[in-house]
Amino acid sequence: MTAVVFALVHYRNTAAIQAAVARLCALRVPAGWAVDVIVADNSGDAPDGIGAPIVRDGTNRGYLGGAAMAFDQWKAAHGHAPAWFVVINPDAEPSADALPVLAAAAVADDVAIVAPSVLLGGNTPQNPFLSQRPSRARMWIYTIAFRSAILTRVLDVLLDLKRRRARMSTPATEPRAIYAPHGSIVFIRSAFFERGGTLAYRGFMFGEEIHLGEQARRLGMQVLFVPAVKVVHDGGSTTGRVDSTSRREWHRVSADVLWEDYFRASD
Repeated sequence: MTAVVFALVHYRNTAAIQAAVARLCALRVPAGWAVDVIVADNSGDAPDGIGAPIVRDGTNRGYLGGAAMAFDQWKAAHGHAPAWFVVINPDAEPSADALPVLAAAAVADDVAIVAPSVLLGGNTPQNPFLSQRPSRARMWIYTIAFRSAILTRVLDVLLDLKRRRARMSTPATEPRAIYAPHGSIVFIRSAFFERGGTLAYRGFMFGEEIHLGEQARRLGMQVLFVPAVKVVHDGGSTTGRVDSTSRREWHRVSADVLWEDYFRASD
């Protein structure tokens, strides 16, 4: 049996989580596959009856940290990693046939992560998040820029320009290797964990994509962009409600973590 586990992270967004659980449970499932949905409760107030098992430890672990808690719980209960562990935002909606399309895709043994086609608001491609590894200079600049509200605003403007260019690009149709997947939904194969990959990330929020890209890189594995697997992303179900000062602080911490862990002494 091919086990697929979807991990949703709850932080005061019960209605969005309940809707997401219902959508995931309604996905078409290929023969020989089985789907589990787990909710990692970061705010401690997810109610019973949310539609899926809830895991919590009384702390707010952040986005990838919450997903890691769900992974650890599932693995402890089953004695092994699932064939696919899917970290997913509650506002990311896979197409009904996402799993059959994934099952039919040619995924080589050295693929750690599959990045689907993700459309923000229905028209802005978010994958590939990064086709190539960012330079050390770029990552160092981030450690400076996120200390300044003005420079952070400049980065926001550049991101908006990037999204506009993406909307005008020709949609991809063929799978290809990329550096990092967009964090709204990430399909992670069991081989990633079996070879030593980890979701443990010292950042609280933001930068998860680069952490995963670097983990795959260190394992000598690939991140594969598979545009045939379709997802629509609404965007901002949780982070969109957070004040700009907190967002900038999370970005600053993540930039420092990524610099120290992966780029300061990078080859």
